[in-house]
Parts: sequence; C-alpha cells; structure tokens
Amino acid sequence: EEDAAADVDTMLAADSVPVDGALPGQPGQANSGEPERDPYDVKATGVLASEYLRQMAERAEADMERKTKTEDEEEVNSVEPDHLEGRRVHSWVLVRAGKRMVDQSFFCGADHRSA
Repeated sequence: EEDAAADVDTMLAADSVPVDGALPGQPGQANSGEPERDPYDVKATGVLASEYLRQMAERAEADMERKTKTEDEEEVNSVEPDHLEGRRVHSWVLVRAGKRMVDQSFFCGADHRSA
C-alpha cells in the first residue's frame, strides 16, 4: 500500500507543470528571452467613458441653448397686454332644416364681448 501511494505521488508530481511555465518534455521554452503573455490579462483600452452619458450631456446643452434662444425671442416679440383677456365668448348655433320654412341646415356664429 505504501508503494502504491508513493507511485501515485510520483505520477502526480510528474504530471504537474513547474512554476516557470515550462511543460514536461519542453525544457527552456518558457525562458526564451521575451516574457510570456497571459491570455487572460485585461488589455488597456484607453479612457473609459460612457457614450450614453456623453450624448445626454450634449442634449442637455442643446436644450439649454434652445431655451435661452426662445426666451430671448419671446422678450423681443412681447405683445402689449390684452384688456379683454378671458372675456371673449364665441358660439355656434345649428339651425336644422325642416321646420319654420328652413330648406337647408346651417350654422350661425356669434362673437360676444363682455365688458
């Protein structure tokens, strides 16, 4: 039993990869002068910035410029106050054909101003 356990330990030791990266049967390949790149290393891509946040900032800036422009135009195009604001009433009346010697239906419109 001890020999079997020793054989298993010997086989495991023979199958293990040394720390320097050289595989069994390929001596000296890992130390060929240039460092071996780990395929799982994260590659530097430059400055990390969100495209969405950049677009939202541009939109916000454009909205602010548009609001400022419209506010300036409103100040320039301001109209004198209307003394009849909220006192105008407009109505339509449908007169239907058939009775009272009316041959055709029609609408009558009226403007009313209360002082």
